[in-house]
Amino acid sequence: MFDKLDFITEKYDELSQKVSDPDVINNQPVWQKYIKEMGEIEPIVKKYKEYKKAKEDLAEAKEMLEDGDEEMRELAKMEIGDLEEAITSAEDELKILLLPKDPNDEKNVILEIRAGTGGEEAALFGADLLRMYTRYAERNRWKTELMDISETGMGGVKEAVMLIKGKGAYGPNGILQVKGTTDLQRAVVSTGFPYDKATNPDNNLDRVARVMPRVRGLRRLGSAAMDLCYVAAGWLDGYWELNLKEWDACAGE
Repeated sequence: MFDKLDFITEKYDELSQKVSDPDVINNQPVWQKYIKEMGEIEPIVKKYKEYKKAKEDLAEAKEMLEDGDEEMRELAKMEIGDLEEAITSAEDELKILLLPKDPNDEKNVILEIRAGTGGEEAALFGADLLRMYTRYAERNRWKTELMDISETGMGGVKEAVMLIKGKGAYGPNGILQVKGTTDLQRAVVSTGFPYDKATNPDNNLDRVARVMPRVRGLRRLGSAAMDLCYVAAGWLDGYWELNLKEWDACAGE
């Protein structure tokens, strides 16, 4: 794998020189061809550089663990855990990036969202999904066009049809993977509260008070479905909430 990654990096560097050549710039069809080739392998090159940088930092941290004072050794131990996690994650992503591309990856996609059974809560979940996919498209610099939408009076979405345009819009190019964080002090978690939290005695506030000092960060996104998706994608380390409905759990499967 690494021989292939080195070859791709060399090819990227060669293309970088070519697209800066005035003779190539004047030949627009050739210049555009080289630019397209660079764009196709750039995610691989960037991720490989991240991987190599993490390996170098890990070696330095291990040296610090052997030669530093007690305080530096404690810092090195924490850094080593984070770096080993980052290296494993980068290796997994590189394996995915090196897979042969699906020809459909270059196509646009029409996304349809329809609320299921569950009344207004199902429609609110539909609205959460629409926002989530819209933001995901924005992060990948894809253009979105809302073709049709049917909303409820409380901000829910009964039905929506959206066109997503741009390279790679057919399917995500990255890997969805739950993070491997095992140390609670390094974890970023999320939670939620019931709608009647002001009067409900089981409102989760006591659990939040106990968990907050023990984790690195605590978030509240406001949507169980989005929280579960963020855990699945590795953006959060964990999530808990009381009395979830069936459709909340299904959204995270």
